[in-house]
Amino acid sequence: MNVTSDPAYEDALRQYVSNNDVHHILTKYNVTLKELIDLCGGIQPGTTGFRMEIHTSSEADVIHARIFSDSYDLVRSIDFESKVIFNYFMYVRNQKMGIGTNLLITQVKAARKHCFTKFKTIASAADEEDNISKAGYYCWGRLGYVMRADEEYDFNNWLQRWNRHEKTLFELLSSDDGREVWRRYGYTWNGVFLLDDNTESMNNLKKYLESKGRKTLFEPGSGQVESK
Repeated sequence: MNVTSDPAYEDALRQYVSNNDVHHILTKYNVTLKELIDLCGGIQPGTTGFRMEIHTSSEADVIHARIFSDSYDLVRSIDFESKVIFNYFMYVRNQKMGIGTNLLITQVKAARKHCFTKFKTIASAADEEDNISKAGYYCWGRLGYVMRADEEYDFNNWLQRWNRHEKTLFELLSSDDGREVWRRYGYTWNGVFLLDDNTESMNNLKKYLESKGRKTLFEPGSGQVESK
């Protein structure tokens, strides 16, 4: 699929989307299908086999979205009232192409445009029963997610146990030996990405992208500040 700004693009999207927004949340918040897809991570260049399912409930202004493609699958719950996006699941079939990073960048830009305050996720590590690779515990810490405040005590104990002197997971993952020890002995954690300007999340994401030689422009955010 080619992503375009042509006005006909919105109509073209409908054939790929099963829209069960029976409570008309998209209309209430004046959000197009293209904008909703971007709030999930967008359609990345070269993506094929794209399809999307949308569901809502009468209890809150939340859209539950599932995206499937030949490159990646996503599950999101987007709370338009509280301005929080829950990133429940992401599976990228080829993890060496930067697709996960690009999905996050697209989502960050869209969420800031629509005045969302934060993302939440479970940064999962694989266990013995898993039959798929889980890298969230490692990747999200490099890309701006920070540990929930109530988990920092356990993380500090982990740092002491491994004789590490870093203060944050991002700092740990900024060195070769830090990345290696976390890759081998890290664990699942609850992540928060705060979207306002100059938050730890935004600053860490920018630092990571700069370390990869990428210059990404993020337009000024909503001006709202949320705690972890």
